[in-house]
Amino acid sequence: AMPLDFREQSQTSISRSSQLAEIRSVIGDGQSDSSLLALLGKHGGDVVAVIEELVFADGANPESGPDMWICSRCTLENRMDETVCCACEQPRSDNAASVGSSARA
Repeated sequence: AMPLDFREQSQTSISRSSQLAEIRSVIGDGQSDSSLLALLGKHGGDVVAVIEELVFADGANPESGPDMWICSRCTLENRMDETVCCACEQPRSDNAASVGSSARA
């Protein structure tokens, strides 16, 4: 039973490290492994749910807010300095909706 357990742990750690890399490719390096792993556990390993929580719920994140644009293909919010979507690589269109209080005015 020992080798099987080791293989299961190994596959889990490989998938977790690839999940962490995927999350960081979107949100950057501002979160520790332990906090990202805790969020992955909370969301049952759903990388997209973790990214959405970090992007939408982190009010202290200086990158969230009016300096973001919404991808017309996948609806991910991207930083204004990104010319293509971080998730699907769709180029930002000239009329991409920006996120922020100016939309309410």
